[in-house]
Amino acid sequence: MMLSMNRLNAIIVKEYKDALKNSTLLLTAIIPILLSYAVGSLMDDVVNPLFITLPINMALIMTGASVQAMMIADEKEKHTLRVLMLSPARPTEVLLGKSFIAMIMTLIVMVVSYMVAGIDTIPLTGLIAILIPSIILYLALGTIIGLLSRTAMETSFISMPIMLLFLMGPMYAPALNIELLTSLIVYTPTEQLSAAVGILLEGGTVADIWKPIAIVSAWMAAAVVACLALYRSKRYDG
Repeated sequence: MMLSMNRLNAIIVKEYKDALKNSTLLLTAIIPILLSYAVGSLMDDVVNPLFITLPINMALIMTGASVQAMMIADEKEKHTLRVLMLSPARPTEVLLGKSFIAMIMTLIVMVVSYMVAGIDTIPLTGLIAILIPSIILYLALGTIIGLLSRTAMETSFISMPIMLLFLMGPMYAPALNIELLTSLIVYTPTEQLSAAVGILLEGGTVADIWKPIAIVSAWMAAAVVACLALYRSKRYDG
């Protein structure tokens, strides 16, 4: 099934123009960079992979998921998303077009956060290998949140549990001493990113982080399938 590059380009251009007008969206993208500066100032002697990857995880969740969710929900509020859903554009064209700007913003925020926090000790090849499925995962999650939300404001309430689970869960779950919770948190994508970085910092290669990559890729596949299914179900909702 061929994609229409004209339709895809038109969606991307529209998303770009809308993003420039949305100050809340731009502020949300800046927050991870500011938090990365705070984390970087405390990280001189810290070697804990969980702490080192915090700026990257914040960029993925707050920019990749939250920004994408707000962009989708904003379209729903203005009823332009439904028009697009019922247009000749295929679901893949719509979802790819609507994810492109959020993806670029996520990449920029991650790079800047990486530099601001001073976490330049992570081998880039391995980091990129784990980040590719991570970015797709969070964009898909953001799209799901946006489709489930009635307004852009509502995305904050829906995404908050995910942010708390993924960001705070790996930090505080061990302290709660609940074995089931701890064993589940281990499989979160943020924890797997930290595990991969820990292996890379010890001199590991891409081959050594196959398990974290596989787990995050499984999350990614599930999120993409759920996203496509939800999009199709919402397409003909009244």
